[in-house]
Amino acid sequence: MYQPFDIEKWNRKHTYHFFKTYDDPFFNICSTIDATRLHSFSKKNNFSFNLTLLYYVLRTVNDTVEFRLRLLNGNVVLFDTIHCGSTVLHDDNTFTFCYFQFTDTVKEFNDEGKKLLHDHLQRKELHPRSHDLDLIYSSSIPWTSFTSITHARNHKTGESIPRFAFGKYFEENGTLRLPISVEVNHALMDGYHVGKFLNDLQQTLNNLT
Repeated sequence: MYQPFDIEKWNRKHTYHFFKTYDDPFFNICSTIDATRLHSFSKKNNFSFNLTLLYYVLRTVNDTVEFRLRLLNGNVVLFDTIHCGSTVLHDDNTFTFCYFQFTDTVKEFNDEGKKLLHDHLQRKELHPRSHDLDLIYSSSIPWTSFTSITHARNHKTGESIPRFAFGKYFEENGTLRLPISVEVNHALMDGYHVGKFLNDLQQTLNNLT
């Protein structure tokens, strides 16, 4: 579900109008997060590291208004809840898209996610949900620790779904560092909002026990 977003009362009104007509209004920020506690928390609870990471990314997305804004028929709308479409690797090194619903708890997300992945891997249907806007897109690049990344995109006017990518974690000064890329539409948010998202996500991960 979504509701209209009042642009006239938005402090970014002029920024929105400036960027909304760009051929490519997306910008990308690549950083690393400390995944040490996330890794320990996942092992302790027999959770999937990737599903647990995805849950806390989604939880932070849903706590951040700007990441729930989308462009729809030339208007800005605010979704109540955002879910995730993620790439899933098959045994022959091809991928398909799998869709995860946000849940109230990380355990529920892991339990449902594992079942969904098991069923999904029995099929090989690409199945893009190109008309669904209540999503983020997620990809994992577990073979390398990237410092920058670009995404394939149609460059169609009005595209507004944020894209996330996660790289191979590595050890640095006794911590596990995980590369993360966040690509968003500049008409809907600025570097401040991406920075705040990353800081909020890190704070949540720091509090895992």
